[in-house]
Amino acid sequence: MDIERNEETNLKGQIMPFHLKKNINTQLPTSYKRGKLMGEIEELKAKFFRAYANLPEPEKVQIVIFIEDKTYSWEKVNQELINKTKLGDDLLKRMKYLWIL
Repeated sequence: MDIERNEETNLKGQIMPFHLKKNINTQLPTSYKRGKLMGEIEELKAKFFRAYANLPEPEKVQIVIFIEDKTYSWEKVNQELINKTKLGDDLLKRMKYLWIL
């Protein structure tokens, strides 16, 4: 039993992943970066840095999240992410849970 395969390609002639074949005229999801699927934390970091870059300066010092009786502003979260700490990853997950990201 031969199954005929129709491979759809994107605009650059590359074969599309199976879950993107439905509508090849749409943009790739933000989770794709240079052909690799990014992990959840990397995707959240990208969303955070995009949001942080678009914030006005007075807003960056505002408290955005509370964890264990400690407050974290956008600037503090940014520093935790730049330093690549586990606390930074935890802050990102909690910001996603609270629909901030």
